[in-house]
Amino acid sequence: MKSHVIVTTLMLACTAGLVQAQVAQPSPRTAPGRANLRNQLPKPVNVPFEPMWKKDEQGKVLPIDGHYDLHALRNNPTVSDETLAKCESGIREWLAEVDRVTIDNLDFLEKLEGGLLDNFKLSDAGQIRVISEMMQQLMSAGNANRFLNEKGLLDMQQIGVSQQIINDYQQQRMQEVRPAGVNQQSLPKEEQEKMAADVSRLLYRMSANDTFVAYHRLINEASTKLGGVIDGLDAPADAKAKAQAAFSEVSKAGDAPAKASATKAALAALPFDARRSALEKIAASRGSWDVWQGLPARPANITANQRPAPSAAENSPDKR
Repeated sequence: MKSHVIVTTLMLACTAGLVQAQVAQPSPRTAPGRANLRNQLPKPVNVPFEPMWKKDEQGKVLPIDGHYDLHALRNNPTVSDETLAKCESGIREWLAEVDRVTIDNLDFLEKLEGGLLDNFKLSDAGQIRVISEMMQQLMSAGNANRFLNEKGLLDMQQIGVSQQIINDYQQQRMQEVRPAGVNQQSLPKEEQEKMAADVSRLLYRMSANDTFVAYHRLINEASTKLGGVIDGLDAPADAKAKAQAAFSEVSKAGDAPAKASATKAALAALPFDARRSALEKIAASRGSWDVWQGLPARPANITANQRPAPSAAENSPDKR
């Protein structure tokens, strides 16, 4: 089980944004270097908060649909409504960077979503190395809260509280896969291997959640917009005709998963560069949008809203 322990340890580090490649680290003056620094999160601050997770009727934690940082910001008691509003332009800038990373690494996401992530074997060191390298690329936009800190919109205490809220959610999810008090080493070998694989899959998904969310968002937008961009793509005429024919099936799909599957099928009819170009055009057509769309309402007890507004000299982060 040594290899399982190594993989799990690596993925726990990845989830915390602390994975470092076995090579010299990039300079903070470069874009990859800045992203690397953004992922070096501050130690969580012990401040009471309302969890961002909820449970279903069977007592299982409902997976968060969306960017963890944005959910955490909404529940962060040290971030006022005023500061949230000031963060919106920075959030859009960060989301655009996540979209860029997602589209640049579309081939990785297609492979991961196409079964690689659900079917990898921990015993296959080469396969694990490939997935880990993919994850490093998918995380290269860095952490949203640290990005907002770079913009002077959040202070270190605020992003520490947000990380505390995120860690709380991730621990709840982890406990469902590897319950507290269970000695993994005491289980039969088959159960040990299954638990180790399930833990790694969950950690992979949580570590690269931002790009998975962006990919799903782009596919959702493509389900209504792809037909309008296919003809303008640089691709063979027969490929574009096949894509248009496949896209006609999207409107017949019943639910969101079926529409996503039909949209992916339409994209698959196009060459890779054309698929990437199509998603670039769809992302560019978005315009300004509500970054909080689909998120739950803020809790009522946001203590930062109960403090006097900061003076002009104090600037934007809420002063403590």
